[in-house]
Amino acid sequence: MTVSIPVGEELGPSFSAEADAVVVGSGAGGAVATHALAEAGLKVICVEEGPHVSRERFSGRQLEATRQLYRLDGMTAALGTPSVVIPMGCSIGGTTTINAGTSFRTPERLLRRWGEDFGHTATPDELAREFEAIERLMPIAPVPDHLLGGNSEVVRLGASRLGWSAGPIPRNAPTCRGCCRCVLGCPEDAKLSMNLSFVPAGLRAGAIYLSRLRVRQVLHRAGTAHAVAGDLLSADGRRRAGRFEIRARAVVLAAGAIFTPILLRRSGLQGASRHLGRHLRLHPATRVVGLFDRPVRGWEGVLQGYFVDEFAREGVKLEGVFVPPGLLAPALPFFGVESAEVMRRYENLAVFGAMAEDDSPGGVDGELWGLPRIRYRLTQADANRVVKGAWAIGRIFFAAGARAVYTGIHGHERFDDVDALERLLAHSIPPAWLELLSMHPHGTVPMAADPGRGAVDLEGRVFGTQNLWVADGSLFPTALGVNPQLTIMAYARRVAQQVAAR
Repeated sequence: MTVSIPVGEELGPSFSAEADAVVVGSGAGGAVATHALAEAGLKVICVEEGPHVSRERFSGRQLEATRQLYRLDGMTAALGTPSVVIPMGCSIGGTTTINAGTSFRTPERLLRRWGEDFGHTATPDELAREFEAIERLMPIAPVPDHLLGGNSEVVRLGASRLGWSAGPIPRNAPTCRGCCRCVLGCPEDAKLSMNLSFVPAGLRAGAIYLSRLRVRQVLHRAGTAHAVAGDLLSADGRRRAGRFEIRARAVVLAAGAIFTPILLRRSGLQGASRHLGRHLRLHPATRVVGLFDRPVRGWEGVLQGYFVDEFAREGVKLEGVFVPPGLLAPALPFFGVESAEVMRRYENLAVFGAMAEDDSPGGVDGELWGLPRIRYRLTQADANRVVKGAWAIGRIFFAAGARAVYTGIHGHERFDDVDALERLLAHSIPPAWLELLSMHPHGTVPMAADPGRGAVDLEGRVFGTQNLWVADGSLFPTALGVNPQLTIMAYARRVAQQVAAR
């Protein structure tokens, strides 16, 4: 199906429309919610701030890709100790267009905790039915051996020699050939991100998608939302081309854990809960690089093909994350000649990532000079989890024959043997000494049975409103512990079913 999506400036200078439901955002939550609402027979319009980009424009060049597909050129960040870079997608398909397609189901232990602490009613069997419905449109399967590539093979070997629990990652990429360019947009349409799966399915069901529309506020009266309004943008997103207003009987926000709370606050919809914008969870992550005497050729195979969950119960998850040279070089703890010497051996490098299931205080407080104001303070406990993950990857690399291991930990950047690495855990590494990244912001509009514990009710409806729902990763009341894409999609389906029923 050839997808044609109108651009904001084509609708200007003034645009208005009416629908049964309007959805803000076209990522994992918004695209799934739009599809479900359209299938239920509703007239639904989905608006997206970013452009619609097809594979013909996925050049594989880093600078071009970040400008086309990422918000703020990939440099959104949470300020704190330390600051955390949060690369986010901004195009039709949202962050699913620039992630690795990793698709883990929600851990059952989390569902039990959410039920006990927040009153959630979703059971494993109920969510399993949602996952099965999703997988009919977006098949998911573990990465096959022939696509693991040298990077994952190094980790498989090391984990096997250590006797640690590990395995191939489940992904939504049934025709993947392993070009290792997921974060720059899949050039072969092999990864079934939302722009290739649920967006076309929603269009077939009658949904309308509009690109380059920036929602400024939800219009409401007496607890009832009746429209969304904002700016029509030019094709390149750099200038305002007009204004729009879309009136609807139901409004569904799926702008993500950073921008959904900002939009609610900007609209004066803090609601009856004190939890809006609080409880940001990031899964703070760090990269570890191994230098080998033999070629690894990590760019051959899947970018994120293997995981190690030996320490998952401790809140530590390890996943493959091989990246292009332009992204790897800045992550190395070297400068000048030393950095150049390491990068000359690029084919001998293996890269793996460690992320923590965090409980650090963070939140989204609004905007400053038009930019999201995000705060996050890594606790010592979460810093210890990140360090434990870096140590574990180092152990795996040395077990697989690495000659050196490089980390993003200040004062502990290089290890030449296992004995030196073992001493890492004897230190209490200050949080400020860690170089961190996050691809998984969630938790800022938590779902709970009452306003004392969350910001939306168990249907996903904002407390104090009649017809305003949230359908993205901001719903999760605690850190998820796994990549959130599939859980976001399952919860978005559940929210959309409630909207359609009402």
